[in-house]
Amino acid sequence: MIFLTGDVHHMSMRGLDQIRHAGLGTEVRACRVYLEIANGHGLIPTLFFTGRCALEEDAAIADLLRDFQFELGGHTWDAYKNRWLLAISRRLMGLANGPRFWQRRDMSLTLQIFESRFGRRITAWRNHAYRQDRNTCALARNLGITHVSNLVGSADWQPRRVLPEVWELPINTPPDHESLGHGNLPRQYSIHGWVDQVTAQAEWQAAHGTPTVILAHPWCMWIEDRMAGFRRLCQLLKSHPSAMISAYGGNSGTA
Repeated sequence: MIFLTGDVHHMSMRGLDQIRHAGLGTEVRACRVYLEIANGHGLIPTLFFTGRCALEEDAAIADLLRDFQFELGGHTWDAYKNRWLLAISRRLMGLANGPRFWQRRDMSLTLQIFESRFGRRITAWRNHAYRQDRNTCALARNLGITHVSNLVGSADWQPRRVLPEVWELPINTPPDHESLGHGNLPRQYSIHGWVDQVTAQAEWQAAHGTPTVILAHPWCMWIEDRMAGFRRLCQLLKSHPSAMISAYGGNSGTA
């Protein structure tokens, strides 16, 4: 089973990739090409959006929800703009996402805006930069989130229940952002090498009964080669069944 995922950020975040490649559009607009390719190959992704995306590009997101099959997930409100607070919180309290009330507010705001703007109740969540602490999963449960995807690790990592009501689906293939670099970070793979590595792991995982969780950001795929590598990835994966993150343990039949 393939779980294709991507993270989508508001452009006012002004990340390094966004600044360097601002002439290419926005992360939300890159989703249109991404979803055309994924859906065209029978893949139904889960895309985790920041809450501020709904403020900045609500019409574009509404068009995506109308035109394509994908799951809308939450990716924090503003990708942790107040990083000084997080640094203090981690140092003094061992909490990566700030005090409990602060993390709850961040998650609640994100859920509320997507429900109010698009009528969608979010049940899948990934924190920006995979930041997770001892409060995250309990807060997710209390807010009606049933599936989180904040761990990155070994190819043989299986989904697991972290609470009776909450599944964790680890990213168990090489994440694209760290692997490809986009000219900003040391590059581990070329885009073709990354696609080969991800698909090889997916084949191994299928043979061993392990679901494959892939992180392929729409923006990263667009920056790399205008989605040519992503198109090849989807072509190679189209023979595998695919599901949204929140289907795990339920309708996907993977429990």
